[in-house]
Amino acid sequence: MQRTHLLRTFVLATILLAAGRSSHALSVDLGTFSAEPAANVVISADGLSATFSEDAVLSPISLSGTVSAPDPIIGVSFHYELTVAPGNEDYFDFFVDDISTPEFSAGGLAGDTELVFSGTHAVDLSASGATSHPLIFDFIFGFGDGGLDSQLVISNVEAAVIPEPRPVVLLALAQLLMALCSRAPREPLTANRLHGGTTEEEATQTVPAG
Repeated sequence: MQRTHLLRTFVLATILLAAGRSSHALSVDLGTFSAEPAANVVISADGLSATFSEDAVLSPISLSGTVSAPDPIIGVSFHYELTVAPGNEDYFDFFVDDISTPEFSAGGLAGDTELVFSGTHAVDLSASGATSHPLIFDFIFGFGDGGLDSQLVISNVEAAVIPEPRPVVLLALAQLLMALCSRAPREPLTANRLHGGTTEEEATQTVPAG
C-alpha cells in the first residue's frame, strides 16, 4: 500500500509539474516589418534594431508589423533611444493592437542642447490571451521642428510567451494515475504463508470427526 501511495503521489506531482507554465522571451525580427518611407529606416543585419532618420519633407516615419507566437503572448518589451537635436522638435509613438491611440510616447522640443529620451518599455498583454499583436513604431516631427538632425533607434524587441501544457502528456499521466488508483490492493503475504505454513485462522479450525 505504501508503494502504491508513493506512486500516486509521484504521478500527481508530475501532472502538476507538466501543467505548470513559465514564460520565456522571443526575439522579434524587425526585418520582417514594413517601413514607410523605407529609405528613412535602416534595419540591422540581425534584425534586432532599427534606426530612423527624419524625412526631408517632414513626413512621419513608420515601422509596422505583427508579432506572432504559437502560444499566448503575455507582453512585449523594447529599448528605445530618441535623440532630439538642438532646435528640433520630434516625438516617438508606440502602438500595440489599438492603432488610434499611442500606448507609449516620448519626445519634445530641444533648445540649445540636444534632448535624449531612452529606456526600456514593457507592456502587459496577458489579459488578451492572443497569440499575435500588431505593433507600430512612429517617428514624427513637432510644429516647432527646425531641422532634420534628430534620430530614433529601436532595439531588442521581445515578446514574452507562456507555453500551453501539452494535452497528450497530461492525458497519458492522468490515465496512469487512474490505473494506479483503480488497482485493488493485494492481500499481504505473511512470513508463515511464504514458507508454506498455515495462517493463524487456519490453525484454529477443527477437522470434523468421522
